[in-house]
Amino acid sequence: MAFYYPVPTPVFPVLRPGFSFGLKPVFATAVLTTVNGVEIRSAQQAFPLWEIRMTYELLADRTQNAVIDPNLADYSELQQICGLFLVCKGQYGRFFFSNPVDNSRSGQVIQTGDGVTNTFRVIRNWGSFVEPVGAVNIDEAINVYLNGVLQDPGDWEIDSDLINVVFSTPPPDGAVITMDFFYYYFCRWLEDVQDFEQFYQHLWEFKSCVFRSAKR
Repeated sequence: MAFYYPVPTPVFPVLRPGFSFGLKPVFATAVLTTVNGVEIRSAQQAFPLWEIRMTYELLADRTQNAVIDPNLADYSELQQICGLFLVCKGQYGRFFFSNPVDNSRSGQVIQTGDGVTNTFRVIRNWGSFVEPVGAVNIDEAINVYLNGVLQDPGDWEIDSDLINVVFSTPPPDGAVITMDFFYYYFCRWLEDVQDFEQFYQHLWEFKSCVFRSAKR
């Protein structure tokens, strides 16, 4: 069952680039070793959970008080990222994240029509591996093609869960469905506590910004 808190799902803020960015795919495998040393392995996940780590050496923020520092009046970076953590209630909620190194595809093959099915899960290739996206970013341009022919936006839509493309009429049998689109990772925080440190007036650092993708 899909998890829908908060509603609507918030988006991780776009801040100045962090000092470092880490991306770690995580699988789960059950391993049983027999008495003669033979290993029996069973994959527990068809798709990885992506762990994302960033370090922010500088988050500029004006102040929460009535008197605003005029030099930082346009900055609210701490408020944005801390506010996301608060509205999610730590690990409890979910949010969308636009990965700066992996947030779009062009000409992505989605599926082949069978003349009956009209709903198709939006997927992406990562090298030779294929997995569903966390959510389609409907605020960016989306193009849908059948056998390379651009389709009228009135003939298809992205469903309310932002994970499927739905055609008003099932694509013909053998028609190859491709898309150009942007997408999000669907994520949750890995901890219920965060540590923000002010090292100079109105300037903060966030050394351990860690979260992980979640499945829907």
